[in-house]
Amino acid sequence: MIPFWFLLLTVLNCSTLVMAEQPARYPTKNPVIEMVFPDGWVVKAKSGALFANPKDEGSFFLSLAPLESALNEPDAAVKEGRKLVEDGFKKREIRRSGEGEWPGCESSQLRAKGEDEDGTAPVSSVLISAAEAKTFLLMQIISSEQGFKQHSEAGYSVLRSIRPDSSGKLQAFRFPEKDNPAFSMKQSANWTIEKDETGCHIVSLDKQFTCSVIAIDMESISKKVGARYESIVWNENGEPKVKMDDDTCNTLISSEGMAKGGGMDHKVGVYQFAKKDTEKFFILSVRAPMTEAEANGEAVLKMLTSIEFK
Repeated sequence: MIPFWFLLLTVLNCSTLVMAEQPARYPTKNPVIEMVFPDGWVVKAKSGALFANPKDEGSFFLSLAPLESALNEPDAAVKEGRKLVEDGFKKREIRRSGEGEWPGCESSQLRAKGEDEDGTAPVSSVLISAAEAKTFLLMQIISSEQGFKQHSEAGYSVLRSIRPDSSGKLQAFRFPEKDNPAFSMKQSANWTIEKDETGCHIVSLDKQFTCSVIAIDMESISKKVGARYESIVWNENGEPKVKMDDDTCNTLISSEGMAKGGGMDHKVGVYQFAKKDTEKFFILSVRAPMTEAEANGEAVLKMLTSIEFK
């Protein structure tokens, strides 16, 4: 089998669809969730907790640690979270600010303002319930007023990126499934894969990333992908990129586009793999809203690097 990724990663290296940044898992041993920290942040595990902050920034901190409250004790978890804020600050104001839910996880948020020796500090405490965890997890953001204005959006992006851990949990697919498969690939076990006579169609757990590997010509699939959106600009109005591997003479033709649909910006890509001295080729098409492209970045990269063609 010839690895496909030696060409594909060359093209994706500058793509915003797969953002490397800093993936992390928690806990370090037997992780239950994974997340993405912004590039340039310092991330450290210590004494069973995870700590992170922007590099050279001493006024904005994010931490992640387990609570004692079990997953079937949400009220106890809220009380535990409140007490941690009360014990750490004086003249505090605490309010419950809402709940959230995303695939495999739920959250409840407490927001507070307290005072310590450095002055007024905004505090955001997020109680996280992950399906594989034994107790609630507590993510805290503690900052100065100025630090919160500068870094709160980056901090909350970490929260939005949280997913159930998928490390080491992969499902394999090959096409055709019987004799002489033309290609094979692996993807996260909690992603959905649909198969038909043309190939496979994959949807991430949060339903924000979709991918297809099919046997069809580039022009046809580009039209099909484009028809999903209100407008699309391919290759910044330029030509598709062509990359040939010098050793095998296999070729990758790639088209990437910025699309608009449903009031959102989307990143889309269509990649055609052509083998030397044959008419056989395959198409990989990927689609994700720009706001969600980073959340699935590591899982997407694993899938792409697993693809092999005969």
